[in-house]
Amino acid sequence: MTTPQSSPGAHQGLKGYQALGNLMGGYPDTAIFRRFRNAGALDLLYRQAELQKLIANWAHIASADQGSGDHPRDQFDLNFDLLYQAENWETNDRALGAQWRAWLKISDKLGEYCKSHRSPFLPLASASFNVRTAR
Repeated sequence: MTTPQSSPGAHQGLKGYQALGNLMGGYPDTAIFRRFRNAGALDLLYRQAELQKLIANWAHIASADQGSGDHPRDQFDLNFDLLYQAENWETNDRALGAQWRAWLKISDKLGEYCKSHRSPFLPLASASFNVRTAR
């Protein structure tokens, strides 16, 4: 049995979650936590589906920009500065910033997905994950 990491009798007088937390803190071998594997896997699947939808929307916008024949929209895939700055140009053409706004949504969701993907409930969560070897 593990030696307690808290002082003996420190849990006396505590009840419920406080007593259990104190016990688990003092004897780490007794700590038992649910991992919610099914719910966690479902959450990752939904996040992937949401990302796919956002990416498809961005690809549609990017394709429309590229085939627009309208400068600077037809140059966004070649010139990041144009893409990045287009949203700030004073114009009534909302299409100018649409591609960048769509990408920012992807970026936000991708950040959330990557954080949840490092969840301890999946063995896929590895600090040594390499995109090149994952393909």
